[in-house]
Amino acid sequence: MIAPVYGAESTTLNVKFVGSDCEGCEVSYSSLPDDAPPVKIKNNAATFDFPEGTIDPGYFIISNPKFGFIDAATVTVMQYKGKSAGQKVLRKQAKSAKRARVCWEGSQSVTDSITIRLSMVKDKDMSGKTTQSILSWARPTQDAVGPYSRTSKGRVLINGDVDCS
Repeated sequence: MIAPVYGAESTTLNVKFVGSDCEGCEVSYSSLPDDAPPVKIKNNAATFDFPEGTIDPGYFIISNPKFGFIDAATVTVMQYKGKSAGQKVLRKQAKSAKRARVCWEGSQSVTDSITIRLSMVKDKDMSGKTTQSILSWARPTQDAVGPYSRTSKGRVLINGDVDCS
């Protein structure tokens, strides 16, 4: 857990999205027990404000009804196994990765930024029909915490919450 920065009014996290267009998609940052309210992606960016002055470890989920419903949320990968923070992971590498961490370590900076790469992969929806789903990973990779999770086409899919402590 990151110690609070005393005297800081708030921390701002700027998230830039590159790759596939996701204008109007909703992105959320979950950091138990306090989640940031979801934000819509506008002009390939989203901004989160954290009034406590720090950003606790957590994870990003991107959603939009135009993507097929696969009965799970796709979480943004912060670091693939075998890759260190600061490396640029190509789509082919991301899609073939078998394990990944989704929990960003958080930040004590007053302003911080992350770039998230978006791509589409084919999947099956709940009815068995082929659909497009999103593949989302930090590029460059970030310092990550928590366990490695199995991936499906480079994605970590969840039902429920992830413990990033």
